[in-house]
Amino acid sequence: MLEYRDELVRAVMMGGKARLLAVTARDSVSELARVHALSPTMTVAGGRWLICGIFAGADLKGETDAVNVTVQCDGPVEALTTVCDYGNRVRQSVLHPHLELPEGENYRDLSALFGKGMMRVTRTQGEMRPWMGTCDLLSGNAGDDFAYYLTTSEQVNSFVSLSVEIDRGGVVAAGGLLVQALPGCEEEDLDYLEVRAQGMPPLSFFLREGFTAAQLIELFAGRSAVEYLATEQVAYSCPCSRSRMSRNLIALGREQLSELAADPEGIELVCWFCQTRYKFSRAEVSELLAAR
Repeated sequence: MLEYRDELVRAVMMGGKARLLAVTARDSVSELARVHALSPTMTVAGGRWLICGIFAGADLKGETDAVNVTVQCDGPVEALTTVCDYGNRVRQSVLHPHLELPEGENYRDLSALFGKGMMRVTRTQGEMRPWMGTCDLLSGNAGDDFAYYLTTSEQVNSFVSLSVEIDRGGVVAAGGLLVQALPGCEEEDLDYLEVRAQGMPPLSFFLREGFTAAQLIELFAGRSAVEYLATEQVAYSCPCSRSRMSRNLIALGREQLSELAADPEGIELVCWFCQTRYKFSRAEVSELLAAR
């Protein structure tokens, strides 16, 4: 069992006029790559969106709350879905895990993998009706696209910087920084944040050097006073189980379940997020049908 060392740090600066979230996610991205047997290219692409999912789930309040970040596009990736539950438990489904960039291109720009498309963010909170926001993909690069979504769909001025660094041995470093203007942030404050964002160096070097999430926040804040609010664990985690898969089978409906019950080989279900396989015999499917 992997012992996760990833963390999410929450902070505010400028007297509470801006909030900062920083994530270190090497272990979570490594687990994503292992679970889906990702190519190096898809480790970088999926890892960046995994970090966006962690940011999206940072505001969840209840234990049953979740957020779903889905990218659909006309590029080779076609679709990526990242889900984050309360407590920064994150997972991802990948349609094409073995994609590689065209020869001669590097991981800095992954727009060729995505092309045109859209992203959708769906938030489920307790008994409330799910809330959904959408926007077009801006560039096919996760940090730019997620910042664009937050700024246009959720009307919060946002800066996002992401990095997933790999070598032949796997994921060397992974992390991200999200900075958002809060109510009360005036024009001069926004100008200051923009200057800091434009002058912010890529995170890759600092993550490789072992910077913590708190140190990434300090890197952005410079001389501005920072108030740290919380440090939380982050983990790649899937809540699938045999009982949950049984409920999924029952939800198919009586007609389709009857067809499955007629197969002498039974049925095997595979979780999209963790690749765990669940085998149901013909007798077990028939029992589910009878109990429906």
